[in-house]
Amino acid sequence: MKYVVGYQNLGEFKMGCDGYGFAIMDRDRNVLVDAFASVRFNVNVPRPNMELFKYDDDIEVFLMLGNYMSEEVFIKPARKLICPYKVATDGLGEKVIFGSQEEHYRFLGGHVYLQVPWIHNDSYRSIMKVYYALRHKQVAELRKALPNQAL
Repeated sequence: MKYVVGYQNLGEFKMGCDGYGFAIMDRDRNVLVDAFASVRFNVNVPRPNMELFKYDDDIEVFLMLGNYMSEEVFIKPARKLICPYKVATDGLGEKVIFGSQEEHYRFLGGHVYLQVPWIHNDSYRSIMKVYYALRHKQVAELRKALPNQAL
């Protein structure tokens, strides 16, 4: 593999649970993607667990599966791009739809349909804050409009 995944221990945040962020580097340890370096993406996983990191050599794309954040993201390390795929918003797991860009991918033999633009590493957290704020507002409005429905 052309890339190295490095974990960063962010300390204990619940009794007995250490949180870990990660960065993707090239073989010379130059950081390519660090948007998750200070975010508790995984819990009690002190070294990269390749079950949580899937990599397709043909298209040079990672799929990161967070075991704490319930977030799934695609990453193109060489271009420093991130595409959110699935997130948990207000307890609801959902596929991310944001903007008007659409792409189809063959990833590890399967089909992936992305409905979010690829976001540069440096802008990822700020753009996702906008997304989460919008989704929290939409879910709150839906709960208000349908107070007796289970969401």
